[in-house]
Amino acid sequence: MLSDSIIFYSSLLNDDSYLPIMDIHNVIMACSLNLLLSLQFGKPFRSGIDIGIGMDSQDIGFYGSALAKSVILEKNADYPRIIIGDDLFNYIINTKNHYETNDSESDAAKLSLYFTKRLHSAGQRGRF
Repeated sequence: MLSDSIIFYSSLLNDDSYLPIMDIHNVIMACSLNLLLSLQFGKPFRSGIDIGIGMDSQDIGFYGSALAKSVILEKNADYPRIIIGDDLFNYIINTKNHYETNDSESDAAKLSLYFTKRLHSAGQRGRF
């Protein structure tokens, strides 16, 4: 299959030893670093990042609402940038609120707080 897209995905299922917010951090950092490199080499890109239901099929690759929402976000980017969706933004806010209440010293709480200080949702013209 040939595509002009790069798709990063990860499960948000949670157990006591796994913090999905770390994977979200890694995806956002990977996109951010690649955007900086693409600008340096004169090949800028646009990106949309969101969360939703999805599946990885051997026949067609990754498919689902997560991909559809990310594509819509990317198409709304008029110039090179990264746009995050409202569902992802709300997930980060809810994670921050949960850990502030239950475990304010955890890595997840600190990372969620870091995100909320630097991100804006697509509904609020979320671009960075």
